[in-house]
This record gives sequence, structure tokens and C-alpha cells, in this order.
Amino acid sequence: MDYLLKPVDPLRFQAALQHLRASHARPTGNALQGRLARFLDRILLKVDGEIVFLDPDEIGWVEAAGNYVDIHLRGQRKFLRETLSALERKLTPYGFLRISRSVLVNSSRTKTMKPAGCGEYAIHLLDATELTLSRGYREAFFERFNLC
Repeated sequence: MDYLLKPVDPLRFQAALQHLRASHARPTGNALQGRLARFLDRILLKVDGEIVFLDPDEIGWVEAAGNYVDIHLRGQRKFLRETLSALERKLTPYGFLRISRSVLVNSSRTKTMKPAGCGEYAIHLLDATELTLSRGYREAFFERFNLC
């Protein structure tokens, strides 16, 4: 924003403060702040020895495979050495829900759900993927969407 040199002149200090206040009073809808917000909303994951910045909206669902997870993105998949529980803690703030012992789903990517018998439901995602909401996770899922 501005800088001051020692010895600080009181008039120069006042001018710097006014400049700072004026810059914070401007509208905040500029392109840089929008890009920064999108960058800060991404999650960092270590995949194949590199750090990958992922937008949570690109993730449709995540499937456990032992101590690994298979992340299903739009048009691709990432295999990651992390437990589903650890990844669930990272993704829950972004609207991800556990629907079975081995699957997390992005609630913003769900399209429909239909009863599948025995207390389970078939969840259809926007990309036509069908997943099963198991009985043990049904109550928490319904509470999330106020369906109780």
C-alpha cells in the first residue's frame, strides 16, 4: 500500500493512513480477490509425490480402498494414499457426506435418490453415477437435508 522511512514525518504518516483507509473502503469485487477466494477454497492433497490443488466442486465422490482412496473427479480419477476417515475430515466443510463405510459423496453433485429396498437408497449424481446410501448412514444424510 505505502511505506514510511525513518525518521517518520507525522504528516507523511497521516497521509499513509488515509491511503490505507481509502483502499479498504473500495468495493471488494475485483478480479484478483475473486481468484484469491477460489484459490483459498481449494484443498491440497499429496498425489504421486506431488501436491495437487483441487477444487472440491470438481470431486464427485470418493471411494475407500484400504489405506488408499480413489477420488472420482470430472473426467478423471486420482488414487491417494490416505484413509477415507482422514479425507472425510478435510472434505466435510465443503459439503461432503459419508453414505456408506467406503464412500463419501459431494452433496452438491447429487441429483436424485430412490428407495432401493432394505432401508437403503440409490443416489444418482449429476454425471449419472449411482451410489448406495446404506442404512447406517441414512439418518445423518437425511438430517443434513432436513428430510427427517
